[in-house]
Amino acid sequence: MTSWTETETFAALHHGLPRQAPGSDATTRLLAELARPVPDRPRVLDIGCGPGRASLVLAEHLGAVVEAIDLHEPFLDELRDAARARGLQDRISATRASMDALPFPQHHFDLVWAEGSIYLMGFDAALASWQHVLRPGGAIVVT
Repeated sequence: MTSWTETETFAALHHGLPRQAPGSDATTRLLAELARPVPDRPRVLDIGCGPGRASLVLAEHLGAVVEAIDLHEPFLDELRDAARARGLQDRISATRASMDALPFPQHHFDLVWAEGSIYLMGFDAALASWQHVLRPGGAIVVT
């Protein structure tokens, strides 16, 4: 018998769903508006992106350049396919990375986004770990 990791179990339970957490495209757009002001073509980090529904909305709604990270490569493949289908492949990068070891330089992003994923690290730990990649004056949006 094969033992599944927590990530594999989560992925199996959520396979085929457009989102892995509560929310909607309208919620993502509203939260993006509340996070303003952001620069034109803001740099956004979508942490725990799943198949990237929020990444797609942010790229379209804000004109953002999005770096989306998740541990589950099939979710990232779904995002890459969806980005190509919408003509957003030049604005969305999907990278396999852990939210607790972000591979990005200090002050790199205008907006750090974690829609339905912060609970995996815990609120305090996540904010402490993620704040270094946020530029001064930037915003962190979590649900």
